[in-house]
Amino acid sequence: MDILYQLPFPKEVCSKIFIFACKSPHTGLGGSILKKQLGTDDLNIHEKDEDVIIFDANSYEITNSLDDYPHKISIDIYYYTCFYNLMVINLYDTCVTGDIINLNALPKLTEIYLGGTGVTGDIVNLKSLRNLTAIYLGGTGVTGDIANLKSLPKLTEIFFTSTGVTGDIAHLESLPNLTLIGLFNTGVTGDIAHLESLPKLTKIILSSTGVTGNIEHLESLRNLTEIDLGGTGVTGDIAHLQSLQNLTEILLNETSVYGDIAQLKSLTKLSDIWFCETSVYGDSTELKSLPELAWIYINDTDIIINEELFHEYRESAGLEDCFIHI
Repeated sequence: MDILYQLPFPKEVCSKIFIFACKSPHTGLGGSILKKQLGTDDLNIHEKDEDVIIFDANSYEITNSLDDYPHKISIDIYYYTCFYNLMVINLYDTCVTGDIINLNALPKLTEIYLGGTGVTGDIVNLKSLRNLTAIYLGGTGVTGDIANLKSLPKLTEIFFTSTGVTGDIAHLESLPNLTLIGLFNTGVTGDIAHLESLPKLTKIILSSTGVTGNIEHLESLRNLTEIDLGGTGVTGDIAHLQSLQNLTEILLNETSVYGDIAQLKSLTKLSDIWFCETSVYGDSTELKSLPELAWIYINDTDIIINEELFHEYRESAGLEDCFIHI
């Protein structure tokens, strides 16, 4: 089928010809070509391209063994567009390449998992896939403004960490079903006050971005389990986090937050606390009875701790040890 891409037409036109061929009476053509390109016959996929609804390279459903899928074979994403009824595509941590514009040939897509791959392209090319609920493109070469996600009202999870994505997080207000925002190490900006209108949020991962604002705007988000805003311009008293009883991780290192760390002793699900290089103070020995606590990072702060008392208490109470970095 590579011969199609040698025709004197733009790549987009050649791709349409390829898809048309796959929809012809030779309904298993696309799958056969894919296997040839991957150099394997071990893929457990339907004989008819139209019957492939989920393609998960990391599942036993596709391969008899997780080692069977040739993760190290470089292949263009367009070869997967032959499965024109595809709803879920998971090629995470494989050597797939190509432009995400090719995904427009898959209008039924609901979930995209292409993190850690070589795909590129502008996320504006996803805006027509209105059934999308989850997009995982972290660690890829994608770019674009998150404003383009506004047309995808069904989105619940977005994960674009360590990409060239930009834009103001205010645009996310139009996505009321969001539960996860993963934009670590991107060019996004904006005030976290805009997140206040997203009550279903469970994870906010915005560290190493240009976001700002007061953490008081997070106190109404009662479903939050993880707050990762390290290395951003946020500020505010950590006392505002007391209402978030489901929190397991607080990463606010290298920010302007402040307050007494003892305010967090009621958060019984906490496992990770990062307050390095902040104005947080107090005696973290007060947290000794938190049953899930595993990591405390408090270097370059005014926080003190009686490590001997802390560890003795946890041992006597039958609690797991906790690593403390001061």
